[in-house]
Order: sequence, then C-alpha cells, then structure tokens
Amino acid sequence: MTVKRPLDAEHSIKLNIADIIIELKSQFIMEPLNERHAWRFKNFIYEGKKNAEIILDIEAKTRFTYRSNKIFMTVHPSGGKTNWSLLKKGNEYVIKQYIPNKRYCAVLNNDFSKGTIYLLSGKKEIIWRLEDIIYDLLQIILINYLSQNEGIFVHSIGLKDIDKSGFLFAGPTQSGKSTTARLWHKHSRANVLNDDRIVIRKVKKKFYIFRTPWHGDFSDYLRSSPDKAELKSIFFIYHNTKNKIDFLRPKESFGYLYPNIFPIFWNKKNLEKQIDLCQELVSIVPSYRFGFKNDKSVISAVRSIK
Repeated sequence: MTVKRPLDAEHSIKLNIADIIIELKSQFIMEPLNERHAWRFKNFIYEGKKNAEIILDIEAKTRFTYRSNKIFMTVHPSGGKTNWSLLKKGNEYVIKQYIPNKRYCAVLNNDFSKGTIYLLSGKKEIIWRLEDIIYDLLQIILINYLSQNEGIFVHSIGLKDIDKSGFLFAGPTQSGKSTTARLWHKHSRANVLNDDRIVIRKVKKKFYIFRTPWHGDFSDYLRSSPDKAELKSIFFIYHNTKNKIDFLRPKESFGYLYPNIFPIFWNKKNLEKQIDLCQELVSIVPSYRFGFKNDKSVISAVRSIK
C-alpha cells in the first residue's frame, strides 16, 4: 500500500556525479544533511540548469510486493547479512537495499535512466535522507547506467596532478591504494579525486577520470570540489622496497584492470560493452606495473615517466 502523500509542494534536488546530472524528486521532505555527511556530499549537489540524465521519484509504501527474479546480491563480509539485491521482471529492474531499521526498494527502466525509489515505512510522516540514497542505491544505479554509456567504475585511486594530468592507481585490497593517496596528498599539490572508487568515462575519444562520493580509508581530500582529469597513465600498484615501474602491453594491462572494475555479470550485452571499453582504454592509455616505496619518492617516480 502506498503511503498517502502530504499536500505540500514537491521537493527536488540534483546531483552531479561524473558529469551525470541526477534528479531526485519527492513530495516528502528530505532531511537536511547532518555535519557528518554534509562535508562528503554537499559538493556533489548541482544547482545549474542542465537537464537530468537520470530522474528518480521517491515515494513511500508500507510494504513492497513485486514478483521478480533475483539475479544478483551482495552480502556484508562482517555480518553475513544482505547489503542489496538486484531483481528483474520484463524490462524493469528492482533493487532492494537493506539499511539498519530501514529498507529501500527501487524500480527502474531498462537503461536505469528513470525509476521510482520506495521507502518502506508504516509511518504517516515520511522524511528521507540523501545519504541513504547515495549509499549504495545510487552507486548501483550508476554502475548499470554507465555500462550502457561508455563508462566504468574502477576500484582505484584517481589523481589530478598540478599540470592537470590524470593518474589511476589500481590494485586489490592491501596493495597500497590509501597509502598512495596519503603520500600524494601530503607531499604534493596534486588533487586526490578518490582513494577507492573512480569513474572512467570515454568522452570524445578521450578517457577521463572522475571524483565520486564513495571513498575508502583515507578521506582528508573530500572537502575538495568535484573534479575530473584526462587520464594519462594507469599504474597497477604493489608494495616494494624500492620504486620499480615496468611498462605493460595492452593484453597484460587488461589482465590487471578487469579484476578491479565493477562488472555487470547479470547483463551479457552490457558486460561485453564494459570489456570492449576496457580493451580500448588499455590500448590508448599507457599502463605500468608499479612496485612503490612508502615515501614521497613515488611522486617523482611517477612524474618522471610522463
């Protein structure tokens, strides 16, 4: 059953993430960002006049019944509980997100450009939180949307150097991503875009890296405004006693890159688009295997190969 809406005017807010304008609309009030979240998200709020590429209505229901087939789910490693699940019925997708004491469900069209997000609540007074939508619901929507629009999420650090060159540092857990972000943040004037999740987009035959709201262990850089940089080099990092940089051929680079993207396993057509984009990326942007020493010498080592 849908919760009866209040009679006040519609509330709307726009976000700009990776140059994609996302509009959230609701007749329910959005709770103001608290201090903990405001400094992380406020720079992604968009006040310009561009039309939204993704439009999401926010409504409320006391319960959600939607017969569909489950195609993917994630489980939290510490508690074993479901984080979110993805389901499909016909040309629509359903995302169920589980937050302590709250549940959100979203029904989206086939290209993830339009949908409705339902807050499941039995309360008459509904107030929704932007941070609940951003984590993880909006990230899931963007991963799917970008897979159809020449873009990918990469588990990596992104940097914009002082000459505006963009560098990507990728690797599995414990490879040194947050360490690398701290070194550049402390010892250079480069702009750390993110230390955990970077969006790469192909724009007019060039590849760009974009800041996102989803960060890792290191977050000192998050007060910076949204930014992007043309990608000049990719580094697949690991800890070492000295700085060692080895050039990779495209085939080798793809082998390192693919395990660090967020693949669309549930959609063969879009997965193939992601793979094609990765192959094109490593054929254009130089890639390196980078064993780095944990000191500021990594900065000059990277800059020396430009």
